[in-house]
Amino acid sequence: MPATESIVSLHYSTRNANAESPNYFDSALVREASKPFGRFAIVDWHRRPHVGTKVLSEARGPRTELRMSPDDAIKAAPVDSLAFREVIEVPCYHYAALFERV
Repeated sequence: MPATESIVSLHYSTRNANAESPNYFDSALVREASKPFGRFAIVDWHRRPHVGTKVLSEARGPRTELRMSPDDAIKAAPVDSLAFREVIEVPCYHYAALFERV
């Protein structure tokens, strides 16, 4: 069956407070928002020092401690409803971890 387009946007404020939690993202919210066979992406800043991600000579993006590495993003995804597919680079300082709802 072909993938159904489904765009789910979760802001930092929707993350659970504890990044080590197995429920870092609210899996019910993700499941409700994404259709069967839909795709889900976690787009984040690479875990580089905030001062090193400059645009027009000014540091941009969230504080360093709020950024997740691609591996951390994959671990944080709700595995009960999503299967990891790939990580792609989103220039200049971002990545997208892509998943498909199963």
